[in-house]
Amino acid sequence: MIICASLAYAAEVKIKAVTTSGPKAAPATSFADDTPMIHALFKTTGAQKGDTVRGVWIAEDVGEKAPANTKIGEKTLVLEGDTNNGDFSVNKPDKGWPAGKYRVEIYAGEKLATTAKFTVGATDSEATRSETADETRRSGGIGSRRIKFPANDPTFTMELPAKWTYTTDKDGNLDCNAGDETYSFSVIKLDAVRDNKGLKAALPDLADDIAKAMEIKNFEPGDIETDENGNGVSFTGIAGEGESRGVEFAVSVHAFEPQKGRFYAIATAATKESDAEHEEEYDEITASIMPIED
Repeated sequence: MIICASLAYAAEVKIKAVTTSGPKAAPATSFADDTPMIHALFKTTGAQKGDTVRGVWIAEDVGEKAPANTKIGEKTLVLEGDTNNGDFSVNKPDKGWPAGKYRVEIYAGEKLATTAKFTVGATDSEATRSETADETRRSGGIGSRRIKFPANDPTFTMELPAKWTYTTDKDGNLDCNAGDETYSFSVIKLDAVRDNKGLKAALPDLADDIAKAMEIKNFEPGDIETDENGNGVSFTGIAGEGESRGVEFAVSVHAFEPQKGRFYAIATAATKESDAEHEEEYDEITASIMPIED
């Protein structure tokens, strides 16, 4: 589940990064196996002249092609101060990119500042994006994309802003990223939930699990609340706050039932600052959720 904000703890330097196929290309989290070069574009806040930034490319899981977490590239840059156009890149291997999961870790000095994950090879989410692009062209929509989920048996649609990216993880959950590597959420399938009573019982535990996974301390969840968007979709949610490494975090889980007996939850854990910055987008996304008739 991708539910975390990307933070930097190296001195006072903060780094935001996205992966892309070129300096002028749109951010992406999935690439074809013949992509000539993959870039990690980054910007810094708080950097001083002489500070170093190091990018490390890692093949996280490419099956039998290489051991897990194999380093495939590394480069260190010396900064003149803050930059808005930092760029680390790695070339395509001679035989093409092995399909699988990758990440680039960016360090400010010796401390990990941010991580950008991506995949190589065809995925269900790529097929979904292609289908969505066709729908957008047919409808004349500009600036946002309406996607279906789950891809193989959709029960609802929702709109994501144009800059957002999304992928389907190995468990079939939908991971959505705001495109600036500071905010993301996951749409989780709640296969074990059968009714609203079971949903309300599961929500506090789910919020606690997310907080533990993010190493959020002193987490205090609030009361369960309900709401409804303009498309007749009812939400049952819980939110809470805590802190990790001295940074205040907000955790929220909003569950809904687009078709009878099929429950999902939008789960996110982000810094309170990032959560506030993306609150309007998040509200627009949840307001756009529309059930597909079964």
